[in-house]
Amino acid sequence: MRNPVADTFYYVKLNGVKVNNQVVGGIPAGAFTLKRSGSGGVILDSGTTLTYLIRSAYDPILLRLRSLIQYPVLDSSHLGLDLCYDLSGMSRPVFPSVTLEFQGVDLVLPADNLFVRVDDRGTTCLALAGTTDLSIIGNIQQQNHYFLYDVENERVGIAAVGSCAKLASKSITHPAGKNDREEFWEEL
Repeated sequence: MRNPVADTFYYVKLNGVKVNNQVVGGIPAGAFTLKRSGSGGVILDSGTTLTYLIRSAYDPILLRLRSLIQYPVLDSSHLGLDLCYDLSGMSRPVFPSVTLEFQGVDLVLPADNLFVRVDDRGTTCLALAGTTDLSIIGNIQQQNHYFLYDVENERVGIAAVGSCAKLASKSITHPAGKNDREEFWEEL
């Protein structure tokens, strides 16, 4: 998707968000839509560490995650993060997954793509934050995935590392004769 106001970014169509495979309720329709004015929308940016989601979508996601995670919560205001846990002494904590539902492909984010350990005492924080306008899918959420930017055809391919054999076996031929991977491409 092109945005004439900011044509250097890779805009994508984010249709919804799931936590543990259940749609997060309370996200307004159009929360992730690129407006005619050029504001809003969702971009991929490997130069941004965290993922920033428009507040009207982020707040329901944060509420859902808080309701599912039972570890001791830490005050994270000094870190600028909304949700941190004390995982000291825990070797394998379990967190819910988050799925970003793009047009044409889902990006499933396991705990390693959602939470970051911020100190050696076990403080672990959500690598998502709220924002007021433009939503950004940052590099923590992009880790362990391949992203292929096809600028000419205005699309982005997304696949989990290790899934290439699966993708190679599921090609489709389009009327124009182009080969494509149905679950790989997000039309821009």
